[in-house]
Amino acid sequence: MKRFEEIRSRLIALLSQPEMSLTEAALEIARLEYPRLDDASTRGSLARFGDRAASRLDKLAGAPARERIRELNAVLFDEAGFEGDRVHYDDLRNSCLNAVVARRRGIPITLSLVYMDVAARAGIVVRGVSFPGHFLVRCEDESGHQALILDPFTGGMELSEIDCRRLLANHMGDGAVFSDDLLEPAEPRAIVERMLTNLKRLYLRQQAYADARRVTDILLAVDPTSSDELRDRGLLSFHLGDMNGALRDLERYLQEQRLFTAASSADARPMQPSELDESSSDDPEADSETSRIWEHVKTLRRRVASFN
Repeated sequence: MKRFEEIRSRLIALLSQPEMSLTEAALEIARLEYPRLDDASTRGSLARFGDRAASRLDKLAGAPARERIRELNAVLFDEAGFEGDRVHYDDLRNSCLNAVVARRRGIPITLSLVYMDVAARAGIVVRGVSFPGHFLVRCEDESGHQALILDPFTGGMELSEIDCRRLLANHMGDGAVFSDDLLEPAEPRAIVERMLTNLKRLYLRQQAYADARRVTDILLAVDPTSSDELRDRGLLSFHLGDMNGALRDLERYLQEQRLFTAASSADARPMQPSELDESSSDDPEADSETSRIWEHVKTLRRRVASFN
């Protein structure tokens, strides 16, 4: 528990920095799976890739962005052998930067982190794009009026707007609406949240509920206003037998849902904690999810009362 608290504290401290290092944040996240991680090897490998790319790009000073990106791709994908892991996509190692660098395999977001780190060392500004379902990166061209959209999962391939529209449909369905906003650079905090959410999803798939709750706890520390994470932490606590913790989070979640509903109505008024009682289950506007959560809360109240 102490080690986890240290990881959470370091992550929050990193996020408070004006110029946060995504590489540092990713290594902290990797420590959730590799508690005794010695990151010297990962840092050394990234530095070597960066030095190799920089030596190549020094000869291309003033060259068009596409030409410089082509050389960067050659270093990372043709020579170093990085590639997207299509066979074992959900392998936990693909979400941990140390393992991605060691194995040269990863998922879109972790390969993008490698790409951004090495590009920065070589003097190319590349920023992350939190595209729905498939993380990408972008590099501004020399004019500053057009961005090159690149996919590190497929060897740094440049994507056209048609490619991006097709990618969106593949991940989100034909009804998904494409806009240029989807290709805007993502803030570092959003990238960290996406990495944590990916890791949480994998832990849930493995039914590793204690690990998933730890990640959820970090997500709530990053964004205390996230009602979804509050709900998830309560449900995970329920699965882990922490009845008091589950009751605390799920009652607060329901209260916030009621406050949101009340604030949207014409006769809105603040809701008092004492009003969170069985009468709320009769709310005709309650959706099925809220109703299921309420059933959990009623069960928890009975169990907690039996302990006293």
